[in-house]
Amino acid sequence: MHLLQRNRELIGKYAMKDLVAKLPRADQRFRDPNVSDATIGAILGILFETVKHSADFTRNIHECGGTDRLRNLASSHPMYSSRICKYASQVVYIYPSFFFQFVARSN
Repeated sequence: MHLLQRNRELIGKYAMKDLVAKLPRADQRFRDPNVSDATIGAILGILFETVKHSADFTRNIHECGGTDRLRNLASSHPMYSSRICKYASQVVYIYPSFFFQFVARSN
């Protein structure tokens, strides 16, 4: 997936909260049947491309509650496919120092 710079900025500024809200909550024990792996994969792809080019958007993901959602999703196999779990891990570990810093602050 390739996003133009301007599109990444728009997503990072205006759509990040909505995208993160589509991910399963950290305390969610059962899978939502209305959200497919394809939908989650698309959201993770957009988040990956957005965060990959800007560490500031990593902070936005955390502020929207995305850190816990991504960490939970990364460890939710077999509820979600291994592909989705691996992809969630990749988003978390693009800027590991940021995510670990956020996790340390929230605990």
